[in-house]
Amino acid sequence: MIEGWVAAQPIVPQKIRWGPSDARPAGVRVFDEDGFEEAFLPWSDLDELISKLLPQLFKDSSGYTFRTEDYHGKKDWLVMIFDAAAIPYCDMWLGGSADRGFEVDGLLHVGHRDDVPPVWHTYRRYSDGTYRQLFSRTATIDELKAEVLEHVSAGLNRGDSP
Repeated sequence: MIEGWVAAQPIVPQKIRWGPSDARPAGVRVFDEDGFEEAFLPWSDLDELISKLLPQLFKDSSGYTFRTEDYHGKKDWLVMIFDAAAIPYCDMWLGGSADRGFEVDGLLHVGHRDDVPPVWHTYRRYSDGTYRQLFSRTATIDELKAEVLEHVSAGLNRGDSP
């Protein structure tokens, strides 16, 4: 073996699931492709979302952050992205797709629950902690939001109802 050389580990796709969906604390359950749980990443240790996912979502991700929210008495049930003014920007679903009735698929989805369809972007987690995009309606989610606002504004200017 060459001195200082480290054998490379293959980077493999993984499946994820939001802990509170399975009566676990806030965090991400990580599974291999065969469904065996490999790790649990507590919410407090999920810096990978800020460093590896957030820059993919926005042209400029400065000021945006992730936060959990309680929902109908369920602690940390929702994961949301907030802008610099602490205003909710969109939703994030870990392990289930809002486009398909929250069917468990092991992927990370970003969008807004009131949109049709609700999912804007979909990502798969890999064993090196990166997230690779599988689907997107636009290059970044801020571009999509700008398109939606432009469309609504154009409709209102024509007298259409929102």
